[in-house]
Amino acid sequence: MKIHQVTMTGFGPYRDTETVDFDAFDDDGIFLITGRTGAGKTSILDAVTYALFGSIPRYEGGAGEKVRSDHIGPTDPCRVTVDLSTADGRFRVTRSPAYLRPKQRGTGTTTAPPTFELARLVGDAWEVVESKTGNAEVRIEEIVRLSAKQFQQVILLAQGQFQEFLVATSDKRRELLRMLFDTRRFADYSEALDARARLLGDRLAASSTAVTTYSTSLAGETQHELPDTVDTATGDGVEEWVDAIAHQHLDVLEQAVSRREAAGTVLEAARAAFDAARTTRERQDRRGQVLRRQADLELVRPEIDELRLRLGEARRAAQVWPRIEAAREARRAHDDAQHRHRAADEAFRRLMPDEATDPESLAASVQQWSELLGSLRDSADRERSLVGLADAVRAATAALTTFDEQVELDARARVYLRAERETLTTTLPALDERAAVLRDVEQTVATLRTRLAAAEAADRTAVEIDEARQRQLDAGREVTQASLRRDDLRARQRAGFAGVLAQGLEPDEPCPVCGSAAHPAPAVLAEGHVDDGDVEQAEADYVAAVRRSQKRDGEVEALNQRIVAEREAAGDETSVALQAMVDGAEAAVADATTAVAERALAQQTLDRLAADIDAASERIDSAQQRRTALVAAQAGAAATHDDAVRSLETARGDHDSVADRLAAVTSHVRAGRALLETTATLTESAEHVDAARQLLAAALVEHELADAAAAEAARLPPREQTALETRIADHDAETHSVASILASGDLHDLPADLVELDGPHDAFTAADAADKEALAAESTARQKQSTVDRLATQIREALSAAGALRDEHAVVHRLASTVRGQTPNTMKMALETFALAAELEEIVRAANARLVHMTGGRYEFLHSDALAGRGAQSGLALDVLDAFTGETRPPQSLSGGEKFQASLALALGLAEVLTNRAGGIRLDTLFIDEGFGSLDADTLETTMATLDDLREGGRTIGLISHVEAMKESIPAQLFVDRTDGGWSTIRTSRPA
Repeated sequence: MKIHQVTMTGFGPYRDTETVDFDAFDDDGIFLITGRTGAGKTSILDAVTYALFGSIPRYEGGAGEKVRSDHIGPTDPCRVTVDLSTADGRFRVTRSPAYLRPKQRGTGTTTAPPTFELARLVGDAWEVVESKTGNAEVRIEEIVRLSAKQFQQVILLAQGQFQEFLVATSDKRRELLRMLFDTRRFADYSEALDARARLLGDRLAASSTAVTTYSTSLAGETQHELPDTVDTATGDGVEEWVDAIAHQHLDVLEQAVSRREAAGTVLEAARAAFDAARTTRERQDRRGQVLRRQADLELVRPEIDELRLRLGEARRAAQVWPRIEAAREARRAHDDAQHRHRAADEAFRRLMPDEATDPESLAASVQQWSELLGSLRDSADRERSLVGLADAVRAATAALTTFDEQVELDARARVYLRAERETLTTTLPALDERAAVLRDVEQTVATLRTRLAAAEAADRTAVEIDEARQRQLDAGREVTQASLRRDDLRARQRAGFAGVLAQGLEPDEPCPVCGSAAHPAPAVLAEGHVDDGDVEQAEADYVAAVRRSQKRDGEVEALNQRIVAEREAAGDETSVALQAMVDGAEAAVADATTAVAERALAQQTLDRLAADIDAASERIDSAQQRRTALVAAQAGAAATHDDAVRSLETARGDHDSVADRLAAVTSHVRAGRALLETTATLTESAEHVDAARQLLAAALVEHELADAAAAEAARLPPREQTALETRIADHDAETHSVASILASGDLHDLPADLVELDGPHDAFTAADAADKEALAAESTARQKQSTVDRLATQIREALSAAGALRDEHAVVHRLASTVRGQTPNTMKMALETFALAAELEEIVRAANARLVHMTGGRYEFLHSDALAGRGAQSGLALDVLDAFTGETRPPQSLSGGEKFQASLALALGLAEVLTNRAGGIRLDTLFIDEGFGSLDADTLETTMATLDDLREGGRTIGLISHVEAMKESIPAQLFVDRTDGGWSTIRTSRPA
């Protein structure tokens, strides 16, 4: 990877746009960045880091608005652009921070969101491949193949930081290597094993508790004490004890079953004896009841015989009774016919006293009168129509008068309608003017509603921001608390190192610290001392808190970006102001809508008025023709009325009206017809009387009755006769039933004396009670056996589970302790530390190649995986071998210059290994910030020679330093100058 150029605008100390072209130093290989203290030399490297990763190492918690220059205005841009190339192509990264800017509308400020843009050079043009801030970290790591921490260790060796790795403790070195090589998976595996061991331990404890619980329940259910040979915690002797109790209760159940079966046999015999005695007694009782009923039936037999004779007489009288009623009915009909004939004759005589009444003459007169009725009815109809004809004349006259009045009204109405139409036409222009703005105000309302929705969303987002900032503050406090706890635990651990060391001292054995074999006052290990596990857990809590804090920072950033977009969509207006605008615009829409409706209604009214005017004009124009027709209708009605009056004078005769004459003739016809009908009925009824009398006489002879009076006396009412028949039939049926029952075999061969039931009943009751008692005892035994079987099964299952869990827990617990670096791990090296130790070996190998050269062969790094003391993790110790003395020494014992050389060699070795781990990427750019001032001239020359070797293959190295010797020896330089105004500028100086 090669960094070609960085451009800074409004960044840090740089007010204006400053560009550094690193490609200009390709031929030189090494260039120097120099300038006064605080001018902004390191800010150039900060700009590269910020553009790529959005953070700066020396700004803890991220960069944010800190990168904006103090010399620019609130609306001036702050932006960094870096051009770089990798094996995948050439890329350009542009980034700017979030900041407060004045609102575009109104007063106050609003937060402008951060921006990010990643572009790729395609041909001669830059093509944007990513612009979302949230995707920046992933996309940059895809291209660079390094995380931010790795980038700072490999390419930007920041001021003083590359010595940290050299002098760090094993624990601190492990933390640095873990971040660089991402070995968290090994720690995760160890934690998973610990969790598995804890889970198995909990399950084992639960299984052991279950064995104890079930065993205690079994002892309580069976009232057996747990013997001393039984240990429920380990399971020893439990199964044998359970088997013994199970067999014992099985014997008890078998005895109860035998007793219940014997009692059942006795019960069945007693039940059979009692049932037989009870059946015989029931047959004896039934025979006695039947004999008593037979005696009762014999007592009423004479009465039944008399009733049987009375029933026979009644049945013969019933056969004659219809003839008696028929004779009586014929007599009544003849009497009625005589009465009606007399009444009809008297009525006819009153109307026509001199008219003949014999049937033949009377029939001829009735025929003549009937024929006259037809003509009189036609005349009566014409007479009745005279009223209608007179009404028609009056109606025609009234219609003509009404027509003349309507014509006058139509003329007046047409004048009124024309005036109303003229008045309404004058209101149309004003309505058209009000309705014309409807579309515009509707569009205005839609726009304002959209802005209002955005403003309301911004209000809700503001509430979310307040909540998110509170969570961000809480997360920051958690980080602080976790950091304080971690530091406190580390301090307590260091304070207890002497006690830990004293635990390993043996009498007459040398102390690993002072070498003395005498230990007069060994330190005491304090109660509750801090071990590596406590510190590691505190560190893990701290890392988790930092991650949560970073997540909360991201939430706040996302909400800030969202509220900026929502406020821009709202036009930087408040929701209250926009609501007022919407209300005003909606009122305008309502007014325009009303005008449109009023305009449509006015047009409808005009159309109706035009139609009414046309109709009135049409009626007025056709009035004369219609009036002529009405006059003709009046004359025709009058002529018809006069003709009808003349034709009725003949039909009236000597009566006042045709209707009176018609009524008189109708009365004659009715009276004549009534007299003819009653005469014929009287003759027919006399014949029916004679026939009925003859039939009655024959029936009395046939049924042996003296006369009609005797038949009537013997006759019974239907209900009384039916009751008599039923009583006789019931007596006969019951007599037959009693005889049948006594003749059946069921009542034969019975003892004369009644069978006694008390003895068999008492025997059955006693046997039944004994059977129930035996059954209850068996049920109790079965329930007890079921409980014993259930508890025994639960105990056996719990014992089996506990045995399997005990074996598995032993294996997992041993493996977890080994991976954690504890017993039986004799090296005291955790799995993650082992992986990091392998990486450290590679780093030492690469660093020694340069350290031996820079120190003229005097110094060489030694990596030790020896067992560490005081509870520390083994495998990450780092010493320096001094070839002059043949002794090893800690890195802290080196002089300042020697430390710089060792740190630089170690940093370059670390960079080489990280490069290989990142897929063997090529690093064509390297920056080293300060540290050269601690070197003497010879050492500086040797160090510079080592750095000069790094230029092979076209690598460019940038150095930041105040050392004059370096200014003299490195001709290619970047000068950072501070202006009188306080901001800085950059100029380049290269040899001609």
